[in-house]
Amino acid sequence: GIDICESYKRQGFDTSVEVCIHYLVFDEENTVRERGGLAKGNPPIRSSVEKEKLWHFLAAGAIDLVSTDHVAWSLDRKNNPDMLANASGGPSLEVMVPALVKGCMDRGVDLSIAARVLAHNPARHFRLAGQKGALAVGSDADFSIIDPALAPWRVAASKTVSDWSLYDGMELPQIKESYLRGTRIWDGKNVLNLAGSGHFLRPSIWGAGR
Repeated sequence: GIDICESYKRQGFDTSVEVCIHYLVFDEENTVRERGGLAKGNPPIRSSVEKEKLWHFLAAGAIDLVSTDHVAWSLDRKNNPDMLANASGGPSLEVMVPALVKGCMDRGVDLSIAARVLAHNPARHFRLAGQKGALAVGSDADFSIIDPALAPWRVAASKTVSDWSLYDGMELPQIKESYLRGTRIWDGKNVLNLAGSGHFLRPSIWGAGR
């Protein structure tokens, strides 16, 4: 699929490649076999060989976006012994950034690639370049400060409504602070901004900033 998209890109088509974070973290041999329905996704989590191929494509710049496919199912929707009877997907919004950073650190992938697929490219994709996706004069000061020291991530201490997570107990870097438009909105433990503090952003005309 990535080869097909690369072919379209070479022909000048506006084509993008997205991968969800769980396909970069988990694999069939370990996660699916050990966790059963908790690891059910659509499409399924693949082998460790396929996972590492995705990392190769990411490091080579062939993957444009990393996302979550986040869905906060309760445990009773994911613990049926019959794999096919379980809902697909799971919570991952809070762990996307630290999980991707850890994967990059483990493989020697430059962290600028993480910034590109998490911020720069999404801003371009949604036609918000110039205001979002970069630390530059005239752009919003949206950024996070990450401590690379690993610590166990616990779903019990998270902000998700789900009572389970495939990432529970995983050793991950820590997001110490996050800023939105220059204002601190996360202090490492608490969400500081208030509901309604967001701003509507009007996308640029098609093609501008891409």
